[in-house]
Amino acid sequence: MTGPDEMTREPTREEKLERALDSGVTELPPNRVRGLLGQASPDLRKPENFEPDLNSGVSQENDLPVLWMAIVLSYLLLFPVAYVLLWRSKLISQRAKIVVSVVGAIGLSYVALRLLVG
Repeated sequence: MTGPDEMTREPTREEKLERALDSGVTELPPNRVRGLLGQASPDLRKPENFEPDLNSGVSQENDLPVLWMAIVLSYLLLFPVAYVLLWRSKLISQRAKIVVSVVGAIGLSYVALRLLVG
C-alpha cells in the first residue's frame, strides 16, 4: 500500500537498481563511487587537462589567515614575537588584540604555574 508521500519521492539508488534488474536489462548502470565528502568522482575515461600553476594550497600573501597562523606559531615557539606581530598588525581589530593578549597571558601564566609547582 503506497501513500501520497511514496508516490512523489525520488526512488533510491537501490530501488533504481532493483527496477533495472527486474526489467531484464542486461547491462548495469555505471558505478559512480562518491568521495569521502559526498562529491562526485571524476570520470576516468576522459583525459585530464592538467595545467600547473603556482597555487600550492597555502596562501602566499600577507593576509589575515596567514597572519593568525604566524601569531599562533610564534606564540608556541617564542611568545614575545607573537605579541609584537599581534600589536603591530593593522589587519586585526583592537578588540581582537585585547582578547588574544588576555588569553595568551592566561596561557603563559598557566604554563609558568605548572612549571613552578611541578
